[in-house]
Amino acid sequence: MTRIWFALFLTVVLFVCPVKGAAQSAAPPSTRAEEHERQQQEKAKHTHPYVPGFIERQILQFEEEGGFTTVKAVSPAFGGIKSGSGFAVGPAVGHTFPDGSIVQAKAVFSIRNYKLLQGFYQARPFADGRLLVNGRVRWHDAPNGPVFAVGPQSPEARAEYDEQRTEISAQALAHPITFVRLAGGAGWEKYRTSGGAIAVSEDEALPIVPPLPGLNADPKYVHTYGMAALDWRESPGYSRSGTLLRAAVHDFRAGDGAPFSFHRLDSVAQQLIPIMHGNIVFDLSARLWSTSPDRGDEVPFFMMPSLGGGDFLRGFRNYRFRDRHAMILTGQYRWYVQEYLDGVLFYEAGKVAPRFGDLDLDNLEKSYGIGLHFHSPRTTLLRLELARSREGLRFIFGFSPVVF
Repeated sequence: MTRIWFALFLTVVLFVCPVKGAAQSAAPPSTRAEEHERQQQEKAKHTHPYVPGFIERQILQFEEEGGFTTVKAVSPAFGGIKSGSGFAVGPAVGHTFPDGSIVQAKAVFSIRNYKLLQGFYQARPFADGRLLVNGRVRWHDAPNGPVFAVGPQSPEARAEYDEQRTEISAQALAHPITFVRLAGGAGWEKYRTSGGAIAVSEDEALPIVPPLPGLNADPKYVHTYGMAALDWRESPGYSRSGTLLRAAVHDFRAGDGAPFSFHRLDSVAQQLIPIMHGNIVFDLSARLWSTSPDRGDEVPFFMMPSLGGGDFLRGFRNYRFRDRHAMILTGQYRWYVQEYLDGVLFYEAGKVAPRFGDLDLDNLEKSYGIGLHFHSPRTTLLRLELARSREGLRFIFGFSPVVF
């Protein structure tokens, strides 16, 4: 912008104060068109093509090589353990084969002593890249996780519990046409949970561990799912325009006769409205979760839909509200700050409920805040946000976009 103003200034100076002798030898322009052409020629002498800065060049190079999710020989891995882990980082090693198949292993550790080990394999792309098949083996350990009483009126005080999860799974992802995405998969999952404990480090700790379904249980599941989406966004990781409509159905079959089998429905609608050539974006979304246990069974509390944390109702603590059903409405105002940096204002309203019919617009919990989002052309890389609710102020430090 400085170069443009400088060029315009020079143009005006040259026009108003011509070089001595030049005015005598050059004939005055005979038409307005000739005058405009002369000014354009003068401006061209003092302008230069835009040259990206160092950081911008590095980001563009990463994107040209496949983006920040591309598997490389050795690279750092951030987050991805479980919501509430805090800052987490570790090494990742991988390889991309000539046929396009990839393999990767990573180990991630957080400041709250959460741990993740994961191996991942994806076969070569099929149907000109429109079909991907992959699988993973994954284990995480989440000690001293927060647990609040179930329900929309749960008190702010909390207890703690430990959770371990082991998973072996595979899935297929299809992209038959530009705006259609399909997915389906199956896996085996095993959970181990403690009986809970009083959060002695908390200023407001529950005097007893609340009676929660699935506490101190070790259910094993065969998990299958199917997903369909209409997605007109530029990219799932970062977009300034488009629409998303998605629904997914999950089935969790508990083994060993455990009374924890259930179904879950996830649905989301998102609309991105750009103005001023995308320099300002209004991001409006609604999301719904609903679980249905088999007759005589229960949904374990640690697998119930939850609100609170870095993605939904950001002004509340992680897993602040849990129940069998949940909904959230989100509005975000994003504006261009500079290349690869957006400012964000957001407002959220949501609730959990024991019955699906109770998901209405009454007594919604609310959260609002401001933040900075660092991004590449297709991926959100870092979120720094300050969120407020009736329970106080929270700082969010995330390495991914809000999950959709």
